[in-house]
Amino acid sequence: NEGVLYSNSFGPATVYLSTALAAGASAAEMSYGLKFATGAVTVGVGMQEAAAGDVTGVDVSGDLGGLGFDVYYSDQDGGPSAYGTILSYDTGAATVQFGYADNDNVADAAMGVGFSMDLGGGAELAGGVADDGNNTNWDLGISMDF
Repeated sequence: NEGVLYSNSFGPATVYLSTALAAGASAAEMSYGLKFATGAVTVGVGMQEAAAGDVTGVDVSGDLGGLGFDVYYSDQDGGPSAYGTILSYDTGAATVQFGYADNDNVADAAMGVGFSMDLGGGAELAGGVADDGNNTNWDLGISMDF
């Protein structure tokens, strides 16, 4: 879809404005956002006006020492709300992550655990396992960056 995004930073704050014409729609969808970064913590708030219902979301992320976190919440008018988190811990040799997400539209929450480890020379070993209440998925692989 065609769209326009405008963003501008003012010190630690960034504002976002966008519009997009949805496929087959006669009206544009508008989105607004604000991000504020204070060193180790970033807070973002956004809203989208859409024909299916307005959506509002809040995200807080950061890094406190070796512990990283990202927590979000979103709510749609007449629709579901959702929330979740990703926590990560950097051990020095590897990074371990845990994720959890829940949504009003599903019976079971989803959760998973993963890891990544630098093998040197631009190679990284990464893998994880996740369960959404219906399926358990896993992956393991090596990525290379040249």
